[in-house]
Amino acid sequence: EFDNIERVLDLYDPSADDPIFNHQVILLVGDAGPGRCFNKLIAELENPEEPLDYDVGINFSRGLGIRGRLADVPLMARTYQRHAFFEDAEIIPVFISDLLESEAGKLSEPKDFESPEQYVAAVDERIHELGAARGGDQVLVLGGERFSVRRLGELILEKLDDPYFPLDYRRKFEAATGIDCSRFFRKEVLRPLAAAANVQKFLESPGAARYEDGVRYFFGHRIPD
Repeated sequence: EFDNIERVLDLYDPSADDPIFNHQVILLVGDAGPGRCFNKLIAELENPEEPLDYDVGINFSRGLGIRGRLADVPLMARTYQRHAFFEDAEIIPVFISDLLESEAGKLSEPKDFESPEQYVAAVDERIHELGAARGGDQVLVLGGERFSVRRLGELILEKLDDPYFPLDYRRKFEAATGIDCSRFFRKEVLRPLAAAANVQKFLESPGAARYEDGVRYFFGHRIPD
């Protein structure tokens, strides 16, 4: 039952001195929020009440990035452009790169562009390419591919040998499937073999086939979009 996720979003308080709580609200909304939840994020980023509030810009962009809808990425890029003066805003291009690129590439490094405007233009070009290849901008994407829970599991297996394993992949997989992924780490150190066994067991199970491509799930339940 997802109706109450909107009430969780109402708990986000930009004036409160509790960034960790606000961060957790955005993670839960990103992982479990139905489509209508994101309308508030989009409305705030399009017409911010406090245009210089970069924390809201970063957090709400994070929420859109967790959902992963291609149509939201131009707004994320323009939110970065608005806050490019603030160094912490460079995390927004990381969110964008995670969606549009198979590996962290040029879109994760906005400083390599002559201006934020040129960065936004490069993002728009990549979005156009992906939209043409994936059937439009309403598709969910991750790593430059159409998102699916099964593909997320495959990406985890591919990334386990990388020097910097994307920690968000563990959270996204656990949230989508409800599978306990605590064995991925011991004392904050990645355990590749244990993680691989967890994911492989899921991929080889009959239950994996019920996860449809291009659909978001929370603990195995389809999220209404």
